[in-house]
Amino acid sequence: MSFSARTGIGGTGSGAFATTSQKRAADRLLAGERYQTGLSGPKVLAFAHLIEHGGDTDPAGPRAVIDRHALSVAHGSVLSIAQYSTAPVRGVRRRDGTVTHRHYDHVVTRYHEAVVEISRRAHQPVAAHQVQAVTWLVRQLL
Repeated sequence: MSFSARTGIGGTGSGAFATTSQKRAADRLLAGERYQTGLSGPKVLAFAHLIEHGGDTDPAGPRAVIDRHALSVAHGSVLSIAQYSTAPVRGVRRRDGTVTHRHYDHVVTRYHEAVVEISRRAHQPVAAHQVQAVTWLVRQLL
């Protein structure tokens, strides 16, 4: 996003790593649309929520951004882009047109379970998104 111009960046030929649809979403957000209506998908919504609030707002509903790296950590081995692309974490459309995110939520639950154990051992609370962020950083270093 170009904050000074109040416009998103992206699309073919822009030189930015953002698609035209991502640019349009950024334009709507910069115009004041709430991310809950302007964005879609559990990963993007969780990321936006964590940015807006600086963390979880409800300990009973932990957030984690499950991308290819987070799914690889949960899986225990590196997933290729092709493998991640076939994973049902983006949601599965039901016959009635609604979308279930049960596979995505399953991975978030695994991070939450890890957090319970890490918090117990560390004798202090740790959040699922913090564990996810640390594992992402470690994977980038490796």
